[in-house]
Amino acid sequence: MLLLVTVQMVNYTRSSGLNGNIGSNLISSFVSSTPSYITITSSTSATGGSNGETAETLKNNIVSYMRTQDRAVTLVDYADITKSVNGVYKAVATYTPTAGANASVNLYALPYTSDFLTMTGYSIAVPTTLRTSILSFVTPRSMLGVTPVAVSSIPVVRLDITITVTVSDGFVRSWVETNVKNAIDGLLDFDNTDFGKQLRKSEVYKTIMALDGIDYIDITGFEMRSSDAGSGNIVTTLDPASLLRKGNIGLTMLSGMSV
Repeated sequence: MLLLVTVQMVNYTRSSGLNGNIGSNLISSFVSSTPSYITITSSTSATGGSNGETAETLKNNIVSYMRTQDRAVTLVDYADITKSVNGVYKAVATYTPTAGANASVNLYALPYTSDFLTMTGYSIAVPTTLRTSILSFVTPRSMLGVTPVAVSSIPVVRLDITITVTVSDGFVRSWVETNVKNAIDGLLDFDNTDFGKQLRKSEVYKTIMALDGIDYIDITGFEMRSSDAGSGNIVTTLDPASLLRKGNIGLTMLSGMSV
């Protein structure tokens, strides 16, 4: 009996992930000695780097891959396949029928946005390189008669919250205030938001009331707004392709101790 064993060598390439996305003219030398015939005079910005998948994203992406079987038919398929593109952290797809022409599936996709809690605008620009990667990956997997479109800007709606907090006796007011602010940030950070996902007032009540040092709270303001201008920009239902972000948070702290 002849047993044939084939051994294949695998070479791994490691990178700095997101830390490798550096600005222009920051590369000035090689890791090893610079060859005498090469001179580094300038360098362009380094983009496109992303960290390895976490266990949580692997769980989602593996299920999505098995469900789609590497082809896009339904809107869920388009969103799942878009999420599997390197650098995409969140994605959703919408359908736009067009008379006498191919229908369009709009792909809303975002990389990880580290400054989501501190942003002040009402849209997030999608990098051109990411949009190109999305179309290159999704188009060959798209059903006939459908044109995928990678959207260049993601609409964002701000949530303004006004709360009066009564602090329990024996607790330091400033300490409780910090915890309340951190709790609200946790509800609205990038990991906890998604396309079309609204935050309910009851969730805010539940989260804050679970903190130590809270006697009771009164949420007097809770509004979603699509712009800074005027009072006619209140949003009642978040669009499926929009994200909800932290807006103006007003806290009035009562009782408790001051230090």
